[in-house]
Amino acid sequence: MKKKILKRDLEENIYEVIFHNNHYVLSKMKYTSIAANNTEKLKISLDDVAQIFGSNCLVSSYEDLDINLNHIDEVGGLLINDKKGFALLKGRNLEEAINAAHLLEKQSYVNLMSKKLGLEFFHDADLAENIKYKYLNGYMKNVDNLNIKCNDEEKNLPYYDERKQIISYGLKMLKDKLVKGTWGNISMKVKEDLMLVTPSAIPYTNMKPSDIILLRISDYKILDEYRGINPTSEKNLHASIYRNKKDINAIIHTHSNNISVFAATRSEFENIRVTDYKPSGSIDIAEEVVEKMGDNKFVIMANHGFVACDINLNDAYKNALSIEKKAEKILFS
Repeated sequence: MKKKILKRDLEENIYEVIFHNNHYVLSKMKYTSIAANNTEKLKISLDDVAQIFGSNCLVSSYEDLDINLNHIDEVGGLLINDKKGFALLKGRNLEEAINAAHLLEKQSYVNLMSKKLGLEFFHDADLAENIKYKYLNGYMKNVDNLNIKCNDEEKNLPYYDERKQIISYGLKMLKDKLVKGTWGNISMKVKEDLMLVTPSAIPYTNMKPSDIILLRISDYKILDEYRGINPTSEKNLHASIYRNKKDINAIIHTHSNNISVFAATRSEFENIRVTDYKPSGSIDIAEEVVEKMGDNKFVIMANHGFVACDINLNDAYKNALSIEKKAEKILFS
């Protein structure tokens, strides 16, 4: 067996390595290491994790790694049972592999916490594999084809300040670990039938005001100049909330770790309801979110994430952050 060569540190407990002349990301994150040494395979119960890993993440002994590395497709990873345990992740670029490491850590955390609470998480292998197929053959192909160009007249865009505000809250979501990579989305209603939404497939750290998309709520017509950038796949969800809750002007959709435990197990807490499972981005999940949210301003999406809304972005964000902290308090009480 060839030895792994540590190339450089990327983040805390995440490294770039060369293994068998191929580049991987190596993760020694806390819950990933625990999962590597305490399970035969890690079952995937969250939509965003399924996009990368499908139905499960296999566990390999270090001795069998030569053989099992072949199970890693162009995107994915392996948990390695070796003393402290670690994971090897692969992506079509370094950023995707790093995001995979964080998603694997979240799923490892969710599975451990579910067991601690005596709750069963919902696992549908066929659904998870289908989610990965759609991600690799739809969403990620759109990423490769993006035509992103700077707009020299960005300050002349309608709702320029509102677009900047959306970007700032996207960066806050990253900072406060409510999302990772390009997951999650934000919107703001700027007129009765107009909303600004975050784009699909663009990291928050790279977003510009011209990437934020102005949509008509009634028919989803893009009112900006089209540059090959598409609105979030959850536009149905945002529009449905605005249509049905006239006092709402801002929506934040997160994928935070602690709420994900309750999403995966479909368990309510603090009178916060959980939707039935419906495909992400569908009209069905949009209608389900509105129904289960009721008079509240937040709801848990089964096996997916969390939606918080309010009269403005600041209050919507406070809702998202406070409920995540409540979930953490329950898990560690």
